[in-house]
Amino acid sequence: MGVSYDTIFQKMFQELKQAQQTIHQQDKMKMHIRHLQLLGDLLVTDELSERDPVHRSPDERRVMMGHEEVNQSSEHGSNQHTGVDHGDANGESIFDF
Repeated sequence: MGVSYDTIFQKMFQELKQAQQTIHQQDKMKMHIRHLQLLGDLLVTDELSERDPVHRSPDERRVMMGHEEVNQSSEHGSNQHTGVDHGDANGESIFDF
């Protein structure tokens, strides 16, 4: 982490104190609350980025890397082109009208 948790917490306390002091000025108070939210998001985002973002099994990794065939048509039905007649269209491109 680039900034220590203590530094972020100190800044959060300052923003909270300023929000309390400006409770009668809604715009300023909301600005300080948004700052608190951003600082909290910084803590949570940093915590998540320190962990491995995605835990995959060795089987999932093999499939993703293309080392293993996956038969999706049996799982999700047939994905083959049905050969629909499009009248005057001149090809299978989505841009052929």
